[in-house]
Amino acid sequence: MYARIGEIFEHTEIMDEETISEFAHLIGDLNPLHHDRPAAEASRFGGIIASGPHCASILLAQAANYFSERTSMVGLEFSLKFKGPARPGDVLLFRWEVMDVVWNEKLGGDIVSLAGYVSDSTGTEILTSQGKILVSESL
Repeated sequence: MYARIGEIFEHTEIMDEETISEFAHLIGDLNPLHHDRPAAEASRFGGIIASGPHCASILLAQAANYFSERTSMVGLEFSLKFKGPARPGDVLLFRWEVMDVVWNEKLGGDIVSLAGYVSDSTGTEILTSQGKILVSESL
């Protein structure tokens, strides 16, 4: 078994304005909230914020990184709920917890159910996620 119910893994990362802008441009997200300081300051957010896919990508990558250190893994499904903005200077906590592990004979591995979130510097959740991955000796 490559995962245990209750197992937790975390990663912290600091957002900065340059990285926020670069990521948004790389994925084709031209929303001025991610790169145009005057426009972002005039918005309800009062400044630059990261795109939702930016935080989601880091969170999903953490699941892949964690399990692929020990075994083969692939993502099966993920749902995301965006609850608030990530801002430059925020120290973000990306956290996953294993909620369930079930052997799947047909797929030849364990289906691991995960619950995750991203919280900002104040501890406020800005993104929540549920997901399932397949872990196996070989895929």
